Formats: sequence, C-alpha cells, structure tokens
Amino acid sequence: MFIRLGLCFNGAMTQTFGDQLVELLPRLRRFAISLCGSRERADELVQTACAKALAAQASWTPGTRFDSWMFRILRNTWIDVLRRQRVEGPPADSDGYAHVMGSDGEETALSRLTLQAVWTAIGSLPVEQREVLLLVAIEGFTYGEAAEVLGIIEGEQRAVREGYERMLELDIRRELARVNLGVAQYTEWYWKNDLHNLFRFLMLRMDDHAQYKIRVYAEAMAKIVKAVAPVAWEAFEDYVLKARKFSGLEMEALERLLSGERKGWPDEAEITAAMPEVWQQRRSDGELKRNRERDEFLAKLREIRKG
Repeated sequence: MFIRLGLCFNGAMTQTFGDQLVELLPRLRRFAISLCGSRERADELVQTACAKALAAQASWTPGTRFDSWMFRILRNTWIDVLRRQRVEGPPADSDGYAHVMGSDGEETALSRLTLQAVWTAIGSLPVEQREVLLLVAIEGFTYGEAAEVLGIIEGEQRAVREGYERMLELDIRRELARVNLGVAQYTEWYWKNDLHNLFRFLMLRMDDHAQYKIRVYAEAMAKIVKAVAPVAWEAFEDYVLKARKFSGLEMEALERLLSGERKGWPDEAEITAAMPEVWQQRRSDGELKRNRERDEFLAKLREIRKG
C-alpha cells in the first residue's frame, strides 16, 4: 500500500500526529483487510480514513489513545462504504485475503498452511465477531477499548432503549418493559419496610433449606440490618434464628423426658420410650418406621445437647 502522507502534511499538523499515523498504518491495513476482504479495497479504505483523520486532526485530544481514534474513523469509513454499496452494488474483488496477515512476529514460527487455515477461519466469522477478535487478539485492545472503537455499548444500549419504548407503545407495563434495560438506564427508586416483615423475609431466606445464592443475598442484607438496628437484630437472632420450635407431639415427648428427677442426659432407650406411640411404630424387621417429625425432633435434641 502506498499512501503519500508526506504530501499531506501541512504546517498545522504536528510531527507527533504524523509519526503516530505512519506508525499505525500496518495495523490499520490489517484491520481494513479483515473488513473488506481485499488488499486493494483495504488500501483505498485506509487512504480514505487517513484523509479524514488529517482533516479532523483538531478533534483528536493529545494524551488519549490515538489508535482507538483512528480505528474508529476507519470503521466508520467502512460503514459509509457499505451504505453506498446498498445503492450502487458491491465492487468486484480482485483478490482474496486468506494468505495475508500483518507481521506480528508469529509468522516465522507458524507454517503457511496453519496460518492460512487460521486466517480462513477468522474470515468465516460474522463481521461483528471478526472485528472484536482482531482488535483484541491481534491489535492488543482490551474488550472495553474494542467496544468503544466498535460502538458496541452505545449501539446495544440504543437498541435496548428502542425496544423498551416500543413495548411501552404496546401498553406493556413499565415494570415488564424495563426488564432488558441496563443498570445505567435504571431510574433511582427507594424501598421501605418495617423490621417485623424484613426479619421474616430474612428468616425464610437464611434458612439452610434455601438455595445457596438466595442465602448469600439474604446474609448480605442481614449485615446491613444489623448495622442499622443492632438491638433489634440481637433480639431477632436470639428469639428467632437461634430458637427452636416444638410441635405438639414433640412437647409430649419432652414432658416425659423432663418429668421427675434426672441426672445427666437421657440415653437413647429413654428417649425412645418417651416418644409418642405413633413415633414408635416398627416395621416387620423390627426397625422403626420412617417418620419425619420424629427425625426432626431427634435432630433438635442433638443440637440442644451439642450446645
């Protein structure tokens, strides 16, 4: 590619701007080839982009990333070309690009066959994926920088916002229509609750039977509540979280166990004898029948004894 940048320099352009532009040309050409699939068309694309950059030199802010600015100009130029092609029709390609790749230090270590296979695979990707891959994997951009160059974030937010507004036009409730909106587009809102209902909410979601992610979320909320209302939290922890409830049958068994003088903790035979008859029903093999309430009661006793 031959671009006579030297002839384009003028007194208003600093040497720093020109040096950066010349240094960036191989990378621009490599990216242009990935966009249009032809070396000749890529050269024309880069030349047009460079001309636009020279004309818009004043809009570049020194100290910011020059390569991001140039790649954005190049891509916008390519978009303009695509729009023209919709009316005029695509030009005939004079060559392919499967064998072309900018020098990045790896060509000497890879066989030409492997290099062609990789480049062909990249060329088969959709344009959006190919652009991101080349900017990140070859040009060294971060995903955030690549998104900025390609306008992905702005475009996605615009599309999501348009979808939200279309759903409102269809008389869909705002609470449902906003489900796809990004956090950056959420409006600020306030939520209030009384401690009684909040503690009940946390009790259910901090239970061992709750899903793990729900427990983690509830535990994070609990830390906030404890810091805001420490006295109420202490009472909630003492009377609810660490408390144990007993059913009617469980209370019957406890009354038998606790009646009279007793030294030490009752053994297993005494506990079994104190249980209601419905808990003592046995199978034909002599083992106790399964009973969830009995098992929960025994688990509570073990926990009390452990404490």
